[in-house]
Amino acid sequence: MLVIDPPSSVHRWRRGDGFSLHQQLRQVDERLWSFRPFALPGRDRPGLALASDPIIAGQIEWAARQVLPARRALVTFSPARGWLTGVRRDLVVYWRRDAAAQPHYVPSVRLAKSRHRRLLRQADLVTAVSPQLVEEARHTNPRAFLVPNGADVEHFRDPVTRPDLMTRRSPVIGYLGAVSWRVDVGLLEAVARARPDWTIVLVGQPSVDIARLPNLLSVGGQPYNELPGWAQAFDVGLVPYTNASFNRASFPLKVFDYLASGVPVVASPLPALAGLDPCVRLADGASGFTAAIEAMLHDGPSPEACRELAERNSWDARAALLEHLVEDRLHARTSGAPVQTPFSTHDE
Repeated sequence: MLVIDPPSSVHRWRRGDGFSLHQQLRQVDERLWSFRPFALPGRDRPGLALASDPIIAGQIEWAARQVLPARRALVTFSPARGWLTGVRRDLVVYWRRDAAAQPHYVPSVRLAKSRHRRLLRQADLVTAVSPQLVEEARHTNPRAFLVPNGADVEHFRDPVTRPDLMTRRSPVIGYLGAVSWRVDVGLLEAVARARPDWTIVLVGQPSVDIARLPNLLSVGGQPYNELPGWAQAFDVGLVPYTNASFNRASFPLKVFDYLASGVPVVASPLPALAGLDPCVRLADGASGFTAAIEAMLHDGPSPEACRELAERNSWDARAALLEHLVEDRLHARTSGAPVQTPFSTHDE
């Protein structure tokens, strides 16, 4: 497998640095390579994107020839990169992780929408992490299938030392992730006020205002290798998202981070999280969240049950599903048979 990292701007490579494509091609293990191409500055803006496209595609094709077998499937998740004309492929998978062309995340909504529409039309397969994204894709491409996000089980499962800040607090209700416009901070503040005996911990970089309350702690962003210690200190993990359309189409990775840590979850009613009970309870509003947290604290699933659910939804399981879809599609193109999912998600 070859993973393409986000391109670096060409101005970073100064004359005399001895830059070569070989320096950017790195072997991670016996089956995995990574490659970081370079591109023109401003490559995600309409005019410069057209100029950078062949530069990026040519480098990716070079790297692919070095390490991949003759048969290739190109999996792309970023509409900003577009179709990547010039990269040879036997099959294209458009992996939809979020709603496309969001002003919060792309410099040019118009460019992202245009490239998103082309990927939907021309991809051999479209996979999406939520039912809403699948339904939206099938209006354009009937070969769209649900492949939810997976669990990084090994990273979060094994016991680690908890942060000193968490050693004398109980119960701890926690949130992992950026505290951004997506998070219903008002809901968290209301829960904190309603239950002053709970400690609510936000582990992530805040970009919105958070009230100063004695039992509402914001500890900022933490290194990924330290997140298991924080998550394992939680008694309940939270996904307190607002009712924005972007959120309704999402599948928060933090859900499986909590579960792999042995921690039950209370989340906003996101369609992608249906079917994960009893380890995940969906709730709405401050009173609903408070009641659901209470229920998890007093009669929630065991840590073992949470970990087992995470293991059934590991990234290995997702890779097996994607591999089956790819093989099925390649066979269907020669036989005319329809592509079908081999098993259900979440509880396979």
